[in-house]
Parts: sequence; C-alpha cells; structure tokens
Amino acid sequence: MRLQARAAGGALRLRPTALGWGVLALVLALLLMAVNEANNLLYALAFLLLAMQGVGAWQAARQIAGLQAQAAGAAPVHAGQTARLALTLRAEGRPRARAAVRAALPGPGPAVFAPPWQLPAEPACLQWLDWPAPRRGWQRAAALRLACDYPLGLVRAERDCALRAELLVYPALEGPAGGGAERSAPRAEEANDFAGLRPFAAGDSARRIAWKALARAMAPQVKVFGGAGGRAALLLQWEHTPGSTEQRLVRLTRRLIDAHADGRDWVLQLPGQRLASAWPGDAAALRAALAALALFPQEAA
Repeated sequence: MRLQARAAGGALRLRPTALGWGVLALVLALLLMAVNEANNLLYALAFLLLAMQGVGAWQAARQIAGLQAQAAGAAPVHAGQTARLALTLRAEGRPRARAAVRAALPGPGPAVFAPPWQLPAEPACLQWLDWPAPRRGWQRAAALRLACDYPLGLVRAERDCALRAELLVYPALEGPAGGGAERSAPRAEEANDFAGLRPFAAGDSARRIAWKALARAMAPQVKVFGGAGGRAALLLQWEHTPGSTEQRLVRLTRRLIDAHADGRDWVLQLPGQRLASAWPGDAAALRAALAALALFPQEAA
C-alpha cells in the first residue's frame, strides 16, 4: 500500500513500515473474528489500531512537510573518501520543532539515510550529511530525500526536495611514496641556508614558522631558506610517470601532497598545462593543481 499527495517541493509518499504491515494484518484478523463472533469489542480494537495507523501517517508527514534544503558547501575530498555536506534547512510557514527527520542523497542504488535529525523551532537550521565520493571529478546532487516514521514507526513518509550541490573530488590517495625518481631529496634547511622571513600564509608548514619571533608578539612569520644548500623545485611530469591514466593521477597526487607537506617548491607538468607553487607551502597553487588532476579527461574505454 502506497499513498501519494502533493506537497511543496515534491510528492509526499506514505507507506507502512514492516511494523505497520503487521498491524494491518492484525486489524484484518480482528475484523474477521469480529464478524464471525459478532463481538463489538473486537470491532473497537480493530478500529482503534486503524486510527493509530492514521495518526502515525499524519504525524510522520507533518515532520517533513514544507521543508526546503539548500546546499551550504562541502570541502573537496579524495576519491574513496566521504565528504561532509552542509545543508541549510528552511521551513515554510510558522516555525515548529520537528523530530526524527532523516535525509539521504538519492542515487542509482538504495538510498542510505543518515541518523535522524531533531530540528529546532527556527526558520532555518544547519545540518551535516555524509556524501560518499567514489570517483574523481565533479559530483553533483539534484535532490535531497527526506523521510520520517515518527512517532509510532507504523507509517513512513518520504518526499524529495530540490537541491543544487556540487563537490570536487580529487584523485584517490595511494600510500606514502616509497622511493623513486621523483622522491623528495633529504631536507637541506641548515642554519647557513637561512634566507630571511616572510609573512605567514594559509597552508604553510608549521615546521617553518618562526616561533621565536611569534613569542616576541610579532605577527606570524615563516622562515625562508635558500643558498647553496637549497633544493630545486620538485618536477612532476606526466610523461615520466608510469601506469594508466588513473594510476598516473593517483601517483602525481601523492607526490604533490608530499612535496607540499615537506615545504618544497614543485612544478606539475600535464599535457597542455603547467602549474607551479609560488613559494613552499603555497596552498592556493596546491588546490589549483589538485583540481587540474581531478578534472583531467577520463581515459577512453
């Protein structure tokens, strides 16, 4: 049994849960017994259970009626990881508390619902939803599925509301590099290689922070090294990386992240593209390079 009704943002679907089907079977048995026995008490019990089913359906539908969702963003992740999607939920009409609201992002397989949310009586609230990222590139969601079987668990209400969410998925991360032609050389930050200080920038390695200067109440600064002991930028070349397209992307991603974590300059050469860090720990350049790897054309089948 499945009932549908129009609701703001999508069709509202009502269907009994496993417990609800059991109650309906019990109601049918009670009605048959009541007819055979001409027992008014059995009639009353059967209709009481039906009334409970109806109240459960009304309450479940009420929890998700009028809810609208807007994506507030998700930080990029690597393929095979799970992103955290921020959602702003808005309620139409007078704000009221809502209980046991569950959400999922519909996909080709069965929807996997998150643990239930308890929504406050406010016009809008922020919630977080896990978003699996199986493949690199742009991942998009066009709908959010809301569900509820509160309070009796007899009837489940579901509806889909429109959503525009995007997630950039970087190539998968392989294990730490175990050596090779493009492995980072030993660190060469000896005292005689010190070249000065520069202002701290987001993404700089904590190992390069000038802690003594920071202790003197100065603005955060980062040590810069150079001279004869300095290292040349790490060159990451597509044509010199072995493997298939996806294997190359995975290896270049790992070496790029290792170079950034080690505070080393790098140059990434892809077919038709060249990206480089402006300074060691250049977070903006790292994000641009990872995006280029994520959006690299798929290998032809």
